[in-house]
Amino acid sequence: MLSPALPNEKHSIKSINATLSDLEKVTFQLLQAPEDAPLAMDSALTSNVHGNRQALHVTFSLESDSFLKLPERLRSVRGIKVNAVFFTQALHTLEEWSSAEQQSSPDEFQSNVNLQSFKKLQAYYRKFRNFYMEKARNPSNSGSKNNLINKLLRPLQAMDDLHRLIELQLSKVTGTPTGAHHSGVSLLPLSWELCDRLSSCHILLCDNGVHRCTLAVTLYQALILARCHGLPPCSVFQAMDKMRKEGTRVENDKKNHGVRNQTPSAVPRLFQLFSHHDTP
Repeated sequence: MLSPALPNEKHSIKSINATLSDLEKVTFQLLQAPEDAPLAMDSALTSNVHGNRQALHVTFSLESDSFLKLPERLRSVRGIKVNAVFFTQALHTLEEWSSAEQQSSPDEFQSNVNLQSFKKLQAYYRKFRNFYMEKARNPSNSGSKNNLINKLLRPLQAMDDLHRLIELQLSKVTGTPTGAHHSGVSLLPLSWELCDRLSSCHILLCDNGVHRCTLAVTLYQALILARCHGLPPCSVFQAMDKMRKEGTRVENDKKNHGVRNQTPSAVPRLFQLFSHHDTP
């Protein structure tokens, strides 16, 4: 939710991109610490880093009890690579911020960042899909082949649909003529859901972690309630409204009183507080 039209947020986008590029060069490994190995105070693990910026290896040594709770695959694997993608979308149209002096407009800059991340996500999803389809085609028990494939088809079809919607959304944004108002903000919940179905973890951020971020988190939480816990679709807006006006978000706002809110005035309804006159 960072805007490349604002200089400080554009710098943040560049820094995040550079960080994620470096992260691709890091390999992680989880090991069981020897019984007599000293561990950090109040910690169940220690870490060791070696290598250079071109190939960095980070080893985490865990106490026996913690290590044995890990899945077998994590205990036996020699290296873990993090596949990180970064989608950003300003909550306002960017055409009005463009000028002839700029080498690339904020809209083009944002599109390039998202397209680069989409290519990474696309490559990972293909590997993910092929892995599970191959596993279903060659089960240990030949009689369970059809059952495994049938169980996979529905979730994979849902992910295929999300993949196509993201691709369509990116093509709309890049193909939108100057002067047309297409915020492209639906890219955010679409990418959240696809990554969520791929068992990823998420980090949501804005300029200060107080305003846009907390509104987006409540949207994400409401979508999880609807998809995974049976919240009726007609109640999604009420759930968001409740989380935005009570509890953690309100306390966070009080603790950061005085922090400047740079959220645009005309943001999509999903990313704004409802007024008393709204009927979610």
